[in-house]
Amino acid sequence: MSAFEPASPTYGICDTVIGHRLRGSDRTSSDLPGGYRLSLRTRELHGPVQAALAAPSPTGPARICTARFSALTPLPAMSRILDAVTRYAPALPDAVTPTRPARP
Repeated sequence: MSAFEPASPTYGICDTVIGHRLRGSDRTSSDLPGGYRLSLRTRELHGPVQAALAAPSPTGPARICTARFSALTPLPAMSRILDAVTRYAPALPDAVTPTRPARP
């Protein structure tokens, strides 16, 4: 692991999406920086890709996105869309859920 590894999951998403297509895998999972997890699935060779993105939460990984991409969707577009999800639906803090104060 490099000392200069980015804290953002952007590069991990790109690497996972490209690797999935190049290998022709039916299933690919990757742990991303920041505790995110990306799972990709293709039912048929060069078919549509189903993506599930999970963010860390106090109770375990929480799915924040489920998407289906056409086989004709360019790889950079898939990566950008999934990266945008991590920015607009950030990981949940590892703090205890606040409780309401007792009423007097």
